[in-house]
Amino acid sequence: MKLTDVIEKEYENVNPEIVLKPKSEINLFEITKILFDHSSFHQMNSSENSEMKEWENCIELLTPKIITEISVLLGAYSEVEEMFGIKNYIGPFLSRLVNTHHRITGDNDEYVIITEHMPNVSLLCWYNSANVCIQGNAGLNCCRNMEGGSVRILGNCGEKLGEEMTKGAIFVDGSCDLYTGANMINGSILINGNCGSYAGCNMNGGNLTIKGNADPYLGWRMKGGRIDISGTVHKEKGHNRDDLPSFRMSGGEIHLHGDYEEDSLPICTLKGRIYHKEKCITPYHKRLYESVKAVFTNR
Repeated sequence: MKLTDVIEKEYENVNPEIVLKPKSEINLFEITKILFDHSSFHQMNSSENSEMKEWENCIELLTPKIITEISVLLGAYSEVEEMFGIKNYIGPFLSRLVNTHHRITGDNDEYVIITEHMPNVSLLCWYNSANVCIQGNAGLNCCRNMEGGSVRILGNCGEKLGEEMTKGAIFVDGSCDLYTGANMINGSILINGNCGSYAGCNMNGGNLTIKGNADPYLGWRMKGGRIDISGTVHKEKGHNRDDLPSFRMSGGEIHLHGDYEEDSLPICTLKGRIYHKEKCITPYHKRLYESVKAVFTNR
């Protein structure tokens, strides 16, 4: 029996032209288990083989509401770890459900993922291109490699939010942990609360806005893009900037609308710029600055 045959038995209609409504006695637990067992996480964006195509045909039978109910189910059962084998796959599984459904149906409605009952769910909205609302907290690597759409997180977020994202918009109602926007290529991230250390680390482009405070090493090795922060930028106690040769910024802009602690900002090369309340306060590398100054002085 094909996978689609098993899924279709749980529905009154299998007409792709209408919105499918599940029966009241739908066995959501069994459907979720079947979909999970047939999902290949090592081929997130692949649809080359027949098994993957069959899996996608099943996803087409779902609705955004059913996907929300699946997210509730995943945390509602105490045996979820035994049911699915490895608990860390829940985030990628939900990501793939949303991405696949959005891609094959073109549904632009907002998908709601509920995590209030599931602490530390990693890799939610991985490779996301849909419009998603996460009701609760998100764990490690949320919105990693994001390719478009929008994600609203109505809670706090773990490390590496938006790492290597290329497009789209992220809004976090709470605060974020370390490495927010690390290796970000494009897109926008708005944090309503505070941000952990290394925000904007290796950032290449895009916009990162922090309404609260930022922990040490904001803009570490930043290469491009823009960071706006309304609160205070802190430094790590017991460390001087001169003791950290890699605390550099080779491009991009940091705009400080609040306060900053002494030596809390990265040393810049000639392309990086830091502004405090619209005034340029870029701290250049002393040796580089003196070398450039000597060239112009000797002309």
